[in-house]
Parts: sequence; C-alpha cells; structure tokens
Amino acid sequence: MSKFTKLVKRLALICAVAMVFVGVLAVAVACNKDGGKDKITFWGWGSPAEVKVYEQLIAQYQEENPGVTIAYTHYESTTYMSKFMAEKTKPDVFFMPDTDFVSWADAGVMLELDNYVTQAEVDSVWTEAINEYRYNRDTRLLGDT
Repeated sequence: MSKFTKLVKRLALICAVAMVFVGVLAVAVACNKDGGKDKITFWGWGSPAEVKVYEQLIAQYQEENPGVTIAYTHYESTTYMSKFMAEKTKPDVFFMPDTDFVSWADAGVMLELDNYVTQAEVDSVWTEAINEYRYNRDTRLLGDT
C-alpha cells in the first residue's frame, strides 16, 4: 500500500471519527442539560495532528453552542486505559480502544446512542467506523443492530 493511500485512509478515519465525535457531543450536551450540567468532560489520546483536530472541533462546537464548555484531557496512549480504569467518575465522552470496547459495554459504562441519532446521521458516517463500535449486547456481536 502506498504512503498516499495510507494517508488518505488515515484522514478518512479521522474525519469519520470526528463526525461521530460531534454527534456524541450533541448527545452528551442533551443528556447533561437534563441534569443541569453544561460542562462536558472528554478524554482521548492521539497524535498531535489528531489532538489539533479535536481542539478545533471543540472550539467550533462551543462557538455554535454558547454556554457549553468541553473540558478536553489528552493522555498518552500508553497510560490512557490505566487512568480510565482508575477514575471512579468516568468522563462524559471518551475514546475506547476497540480491544476493550465489548467488556466496557457489557459493564454498562457506555450509553447506547441509538435513540439520540437518526438513521440518516448514522448513514453519513463511514460504515466501517460505525460497525467497529456498534454492539448488540443480546447477541454479543459487533456490527450487529
């Protein structure tokens, strides 16, 4: 695979994740507004380029949603999960490695988002990115609805 193809695939993945991230932020804001909370905590890891993308998305989201504050914490990928496991109160929005996703979903740590998004919104995101984290707890299958 050429360097250009790898770069294009990486950029496509970043864009797909960014679109999902913006949708998840909207859900987090809606859920937290019900509780009277306008501050969203977000944890993640990534390369400096990915961090920059998320900082830009956060700034844009806050500008479009006055009164909402997003507190972003970036961790190194080597320490992220140990910090996540050690934290009693989990962040509102967080990255979850695909290798750990199922166990945390089964533990009830993550909110199912199906009721917060339309099918058109789901269809607008890269299918592989959606299916990587779509999980049916009844069938215990990834990519299953």
